[in-house]
Amino acid sequence: GIMKISSYIPVSVRISGSCLLAVCAAWTAVSCGKTDTPEQPSDTGDCIAFYVSANNTIGTKAAIDDTESLLAMSQVPSIHVTDQEQNTAFGVNKEIIYSDNGVWRSDKEWVSGRSYQFYAYIASPDSGYGAPVSVSDNGRNVTVTQPEKYSDNNDHWSDYFLSYITNADGDTRGLVSLDFERVTTCVELYVSTPNSETVTIKNVGFTNVNRSATFRITKHANSGDAVSGQMNNSWAVTPGSSRTSYSVSDVVVKQFSAEQDFDYNTDYRVMYFLTVPQETHVEEPGKEFDIYLNMTYTVKESDTSTPEYTVKLPLNNYRPAMWEMGHKIRYYVSIDTSVELTGTVSAWKTVDFIEGTLLPD
Repeated sequence: GIMKISSYIPVSVRISGSCLLAVCAAWTAVSCGKTDTPEQPSDTGDCIAFYVSANNTIGTKAAIDDTESLLAMSQVPSIHVTDQEQNTAFGVNKEIIYSDNGVWRSDKEWVSGRSYQFYAYIASPDSGYGAPVSVSDNGRNVTVTQPEKYSDNNDHWSDYFLSYITNADGDTRGLVSLDFERVTTCVELYVSTPNSETVTIKNVGFTNVNRSATFRITKHANSGDAVSGQMNNSWAVTPGSSRTSYSVSDVVVKQFSAEQDFDYNTDYRVMYFLTVPQETHVEEPGKEFDIYLNMTYTVKESDTSTPEYTVKLPLNNYRPAMWEMGHKIRYYVSIDTSVELTGTVSAWKTVDFIEGTLLPD
């Protein structure tokens, strides 16, 4: 089927309960905000140049949380820019390589008296790990495929960003600001225990995860009309048919006091991955799919007793029911006999640099 994805307004929920294993999910929206504009480099001349707003988390192939978890990229990605206005001689789907000082400088000069309507996209290059990104229609149609097996190497995952449309003119000139939104979703799993016993996860992971989707823009937002804290571009999303499982093994669970507020410290993060938007329960003609969180773990209760437990949790029983694009889905599992389940919404932390120089200070 086709999913219609548009703006998302954050909400917060609070659920209480008691069970052996508690799952808490938190989801967050991409935010765009004001940023300082870098100075025009002296060697830019009359060439049209672009910069990326610093409040956008731009870093392809990275499941970004904050600067602490951002892995250095081998090179700053190119942007592919299209001018929707005709007769400006700029062109469409023009690849522009990063220059310096937070700026991408094209080889096209401004034309006095001409109006421009720019937008751009950033796509992960095919890393050879079964996660290609296929782009058409000058970035307004894209198929994103994620790898079949889990890896903690960010280079294995695919990402895609599309900017809003930005108006400019050949008389005002100056740097052109680009505000991007990502179409992928980040899923994270955190595990802790409030007990003093040693808890070891033998295997944990997600099953029935859809690997791919095709996105077609249905409403391309203008940067002047964009609302901060919302997804402003709208897409028609066609899910792919290939599903897979992601898992990790042999994890020693760290102790965390149940009286404290869990803040999703990366010390307790067991796994994280990029994926495509999808529901945790999908019904199709003749079949249906549920995404499960499966876990096998042991608890060392004494020198002679280390019982093993296996659980299978259908994520459809927990919020959110939809892994939305541009959001971070966080699952928190506390291994205990009595816990509280909470779902919250918070702002996605912004990143102001990649390799120290990608975005302007």
